[in-house]
Amino acid sequence: MSAVGWRSVPGAPCQTPAVRLAPPVIAGVAALTACGGVLAGCGDDGPAGTAKFCGEVQEQSTALLTAPTTIGEIAPYLDLYKRLERDAPLAIQPHWQALVLNIETASTVDPTDQASVQRSLARAYQTEESALAVHDFLLASCNVDLGPVATIVAHGPVAPTGTVPATSAG
Repeated sequence: MSAVGWRSVPGAPCQTPAVRLAPPVIAGVAALTACGGVLAGCGDDGPAGTAKFCGEVQEQSTALLTAPTTIGEIAPYLDLYKRLERDAPLAIQPHWQALVLNIETASTVDPTDQASVQRSLARAYQTEESALAVHDFLLASCNVDLGPVATIVAHGPVAPTGTVPATSAG
């Protein structure tokens, strides 16, 4: 992120002339933080590659759970995800890459520009399944639970068309 045009305002931790870190940015990054995991699935780098990645995730779990609250914290947070992406097992690498792209998109939001906000929200929606896959992989393969994954829509089995979902009788 370029420092051109940025200025600090005493008493205001995250302001620029035209942009402040807005709730959509923080919410987008927080949603990613809540889902900082990986997909259990086909293809693997083998036990050694997965073990190395899991060790790194375990060491960085606190940082992964700490969403940026100021603009200055976004770059190091993004760098952490990029570093972990390099060692992500092949089975989850595309999902981890989706999370990195989501953080990159959220980091560029101009809260005064609705198109910018909508791009970030759309990217968050597009990467929900990857976030769930990452979460599930980390839990199953690394024994790391980074918390619940916040999603816009429910993800899971879909009832066939024309059926009524089962409900419990009261």
